[in-house]
Amino acid sequence: MDEAIGNPGLTRASLFKMGAVTALAIGTASGGRVLAGEAGSLLTGPSDGPLYLRRATFAPRVGDLFRISRPDRRPLPVRLVQVTTLPSKGEAFSLLFRARRNAKLEQGTYSFHHGLLGTFPFFVVPVGRGVVGQDFQVVVNRVAVPGGTRG
Repeated sequence: MDEAIGNPGLTRASLFKMGAVTALAIGTASGGRVLAGEAGSLLTGPSDGPLYLRRATFAPRVGDLFRISRPDRRPLPVRLVQVTTLPSKGEAFSLLFRARRNAKLEQGTYSFHHGLLGTFPFFVVPVGRGVVGQDFQVVVNRVAVPGGTRG
């Protein structure tokens, strides 16, 4: 009953494991409690979700340095260069990060670290190599759920 889902190496069990590891990383990582909406965070209420899933968290951070953890390599320093609101029934936005021109990072989920925000996971996609540097994009889409909570 653990058949492949679209990708021969991706199974239902591996998806559950990835979700459990991500949840554990959020709960135990530096700053995880603040990002989860505890300990005097900037959230307006507990149903608003973790700070790292809110546009208002990142809008004032444009220009800030973040670090992306990579397996078997040094963390990759990236700068947040743009926060863009996207059309959605809930809250949706994209984050554009820029690294040095020769930066290597494949599409996937990585831990981001920021001195004020702490550590949190994001799915990252390389979106182009420009004259200035290599860009990476994160898209967050929080859809409104009946009853006032978001997912």
